[in-house]
Amino acid sequence: MEANRKLLERYVELYNEGDLDACMELYADDAVQWMHDGLFEGVEAIRERLARDLVAFPDAKYVVE
Repeated sequence: MEANRKLLERYVELYNEGDLDACMELYADDAVQWMHDGLFEGVEAIRERLARDLVAFPDAKYVVE
């Protein structure tokens, strides 16, 4: 469980920094991710979706609790 938390904390840190390239390195090539607006299949689809949030909400910061 600790390894999962560390991975999530690293992901959130990178995302908060806007380093989408580094975030995407944490995904498998065949990753699938559910988000509030749908299912995104594959790294490119996930990347495009996350990039939209970074543009739309540039000051948003996420926290792992």
